[in-house]
Amino acid sequence: MPGQKTTLDTTNAEHILYKKPPLEITILGGIRLDGLDRLRTTLKIQVEHLAIRHTP
Repeated sequence: MPGQKTTLDTTNAEHILYKKPPLEITILGGIRLDGLDRLRTTLKIQVEHLAIRHTP
C-alpha cells in the first residue's frame, strides 16, 4: 500500500519491533550476546488482526 513504510525499532532491547504493513514481528525479551546457549525469547508474528506467539 502506498505511504506505508518499513520500520525497525531497536530503542528498547527487551522489545524489538519490525513493521512492514500488514506484517509486524516482535521479539519480546530481547537478545543478549552473553549466554546464547540458553537464549529465551518470545517471537510474535502478527498479520493484521491474527497474532501468533512462539517461545522455544
